[in-house]
Amino acid sequence: VSQSRYEYLALLSLVAHNTTNAVVITDKDENITWVNEGFVRIMGYTEAEVKGKKIYFFLDGAQEVTDKIKKRIRYSLDNKLAFTEEVKVVNKRNKLVWLELNGKPLFDAANTHIGFMSTDNDITKRKNAEQEQRETLERLSLATDSAQIGVWEVDPTAGNTFWDEKMYDLYGFAKDTPFPPYKIFKKMMHPEDKEMMKKIL
Repeated sequence: VSQSRYEYLALLSLVAHNTTNAVVITDKDENITWVNEGFVRIMGYTEAEVKGKKIYFFLDGAQEVTDKIKKRIRYSLDNKLAFTEEVKVVNKRNKLVWLELNGKPLFDAANTHIGFMSTDNDITKRKNAEQEQRETLERLSLATDSAQIGVWEVDPTAGNTFWDEKMYDLYGFAKDTPFPPYKIFKKMMHPEDKEMMKKIL
């Protein structure tokens, strides 16, 4: 190992050691040479258990990861390209974990390829929150459809109004109508309600 390469990898290890993300460093053949404490914490494998394994060994049996994503990662590694992918994998503790993989080829001062580094962010909480939000919106949509309830939002600062499809249906307009929702609402409103709605809005 040349001195410059050794110093470069030592510096990378020092930086990676002080981050909470999972960091993996490999040789030029994609064999893992070092992982930080973040990787041990997130994935559950010790450094000794993963040394010598391929950089993304945990993707091999990952049923949640599509072949399309695996092919994109393989293409990036083969062509020494940086990439970012979101994957759902199972760690050693048999726990589902969402990871944002940030792969990057490593080159020394002479521009010789010496390995790869992957900085993997644990985005499980964000993904679970997004899933919960989608499920909530689906339940709300089912409830409003069943009850024939239209939903609309008003941004009084910007003056923007948003209607869902049911609102257009209730007012007898197509969703692609050129008339803004608020104008339709004002036009269809009973004259005796105008002053009341003006105060509410």
